[in-house]
Amino acid sequence: MLARNYFGHLSRIRASWSRWSWVGENLAMYYGWGTRVGSIVRGWLNSAPHRRVMLDPRFRSGGVGVAHGRMVGRRATTVTLHVGKHR
Repeated sequence: MLARNYFGHLSRIRASWSRWSWVGENLAMYYGWGTRVGSIVRGWLNSAPHRRVMLDPRFRSGGVGVAHGRMVGRRATTVTLHVGKHR
């Protein structure tokens, strides 16, 4: 996202989700590099839609990505959680 200067769930890059029967995603972005990922996770847990993604028992696999870069010329960090269930 940072390399393409956008923040959102939809992208022009096509991903193949055909191996998955259920997928979910949580995103966070903040300017600067000082925020700890733990505070992002706490924020997600305090948000009903994000909490549902994190605790949904259908999801069996997951991963977290953290990226540092620039967004509109400012230092920024994105945190992405992807969860899913294989077919």
